[in-house]
Amino acid sequence: MSLLKFLKIREVQQKFKEIFRFPSFPPKKDMLVIPLTENYALVGGAFDYLLRFFIKYQYPEAIDRKWVAETSLELIQSVSRKYPKYIPLYKQARKVVENAKKVYQKYLKKGKITDKLLRTTILLDQVESYYRTRFKYPHTIGVIDNRDITDLRNLISIVSPTIFYPTRICRLNPIFGKASRLVRGADADLLIDDKIIEIKVSKYLRLFRDYFYQLLGYYTLYRIAYEENFIHQLGVYFARHGYLYLFKIRDVVRENEFLDFKSWFIDKAFEVYG
Repeated sequence: MSLLKFLKIREVQQKFKEIFRFPSFPPKKDMLVIPLTENYALVGGAFDYLLRFFIKYQYPEAIDRKWVAETSLELIQSVSRKYPKYIPLYKQARKVVENAKKVYQKYLKKGKITDKLLRTTILLDQVESYYRTRFKYPHTIGVIDNRDITDLRNLISIVSPTIFYPTRICRLNPIFGKASRLVRGADADLLIDDKIIEIKVSKYLRLFRDYFYQLLGYYTLYRIAYEENFIHQLGVYFARHGYLYLFKIRDVVRENEFLDFKSWFIDKAFEVYG
């Protein structure tokens, strides 16, 4: 999440605008899944889990890693040791994560999208929220609106497995090694073959500059982390429209310009984070 904070710095935004050419965007497409509640962030976070689960079932060779909800559980445990009032929260979160692992493994065997699986993704996002906000806002684990369950089922029902099926490699929720630590943490949603893809459960079919810069931020961290460059496209999956939008990196920046920008990015990150 710290990458997103870094991208909100005015000087950083100005530099991105100066270096990268904003790509063209396709004509309007109809929204296929209308949100049923105003729990936009919760449904969005739950769908991130659900889609990654779905891809793992479709492509078992996909490389996954520890859930952010598990990292959040570790944070809650650490806080509960210092502040005993959080012990009940830790016990509740631990139960959620332990049960989620069982539900997930059952799904990977049978591939059936059950209400229990959908509820589990919501619970995981509720646990994860403590990590994202560092207890800044009050959260509730276990309170679920059944309309959000229906919303998630509708969202996953319009996913075309073929658009996410890799020919070479698939990484779920990838991080970028030491480069991620450069900005105090950054993790993308999907890395499939030569593409980094962000999942957005938005009502709006628009490539907002925030989305554009977020993708370029991930790409820059990838280029810092790895000597060889296998990434040539960036994209957004608009979940409510069932639409994967992709653009080529070569269409938004020249390689020599990018290399200068990468050096600037590293220097700026050190200046901001030390």
